[in-house]
Amino acid sequence: MAADERKLNVLFITCDQLRRDAVGAMGLHTLHAQTPAMDQLASEGTLFTQHITNSLPCGPSRTALHCGILAMNHRVVQNGTPLADRHTNWPREFKEIGLDPVLLGHTSTTQDPRRFHPNDPILKETHAAMPVSLPLPPYLSVCLAFTHTHTHTHTHTH
Repeated sequence: MAADERKLNVLFITCDQLRRDAVGAMGLHTLHAQTPAMDQLASEGTLFTQHITNSLPCGPSRTALHCGILAMNHRVVQNGTPLADRHTNWPREFKEIGLDPVLLGHTSTTQDPRRFHPNDPILKETHAAMPVSLPLPPYLSVCLAFTHTHTHTHTHTH
C-alpha cells in the first residue's frame, strides 16, 4: 500500500486529574512516577505542555477540546449536558473523511436529544459517546474488562 493510500491512525488521550509531575515525559519528577508507556507515546507523538482547562467540570472541558470552541459557545456547562448537533467535533470530521472514530471511555457529554425518538435509550445515558463516535469494538471491550479486573480502583474520600 502506498504511503498516500494508508489510513490516518490517531490516538488521542485525555486524562482527568493528571498532574504534570505525574508523567515522566513532562520532566518533573516530584512524584517519582514511573510512566514508561506514556513517556514513549510522548516521545513519538505530540505532547501538549502548555495546555490549561477552559472550565472546571470535565464534560464541558472535554467538549471544548473535542469541538474547538469554548463552553460559553458550545453551551455544555455541566456534566451530562447535551451537545447541540449544530456543533462539529473531531470524531464527526474524521467520519466525514472516511475514518472510523472510536471512543474508549466517556466524554461526560450527551447527544442532542432532538436527533432521537423520545423513547430512545441513548437519551437516558449521562456519559454517551461524542456524536458520530462508534461503539466500542468487541475486542476492545475484552481489553477494557481485563484492565478493569487487573488494576487498582481509586476511591474518593471526602
